[in-house]
Amino acid sequence: MPEINLLQDAQTFRAALEQKVAELQSETLSAIEVGYDCDEEGWIYIHADRRSVHEADGDWTVEMDEDQLLFMDHWVEARDARYEGEPLSLRKIDGSAVALSALDDDELEHEEEDPMPAAIGEMIRSVLFQAKADGVFKTLTEKGPLQLGVEEYNGAWAWPEEEEQGTANLA
Repeated sequence: MPEINLLQDAQTFRAALEQKVAELQSETLSAIEVGYDCDEEGWIYIHADRRSVHEADGDWTVEMDEDQLLFMDHWVEARDARYEGEPLSLRKIDGSAVALSALDDDELEHEEEDPMPAAIGEMIRSVLFQAKADGVFKTLTEKGPLQLGVEEYNGAWAWPEEEEQGTANLA
């Protein structure tokens, strides 16, 4: 049975996040948005919104640069195995393990019904919260408010909710 260990993925993402923030120290940003895909390609993209006012408008998808993607090929391999009839063991960021059943195109009418994108989004959000608590964003927030956001490329999961933009997601 394939396994995805989001605790390990969190460490990989945290290292990439710290590196990206270090590269951005001299910049003034309105947001750091993290996009990800666990369906077709398996990646995480850390986007620096350099606009003076951040809008959660999906602009990060236009600015994606393949050279800046953190590839998570094992996500796609596990998803493919599920489509081939294999269940998946998913260790979530809280340490709990969940068995995900094999996938059937006819059973999933909407991508958001699959718990895998949500678990990955929650892992990314958790890493952002811990980075915030550890002061990773401090030099960026000294220049002004910095919003954080997470969005699955195909729209299966996102944080924060629209009404929480600019309040619940400040670094």
